[in-house]
Amino acid sequence: MDDPLYTATTTPSTGKKSRLRLGGGGGGGGGTAKYGKKMEEGLVKTKEVAVTGMKKIKAGASVGFGWVKDKYHKTTQKR
Repeated sequence: MDDPLYTATTTPSTGKKSRLRLGGGGGGGGGTAKYGKKMEEGLVKTKEVAVTGMKKIKAGASVGFGWVKDKYHKTTQKR
């Protein structure tokens, strides 16, 4: 029987085969809540970093467009 939740093992001293259950030991799912909270904290940090990056990009783009506008204005004034 191939059950993904169990694995066959052999005890070295007796040579008997037994089956061990893989996975958690029925701890009530407390780890899932802890994992979810850590994921949420990570997503909040990611969002903060993304917002900061977008602010920097927006500021840089504004400066860049201002520079292009000044250059264009200077070249058209030479006539």
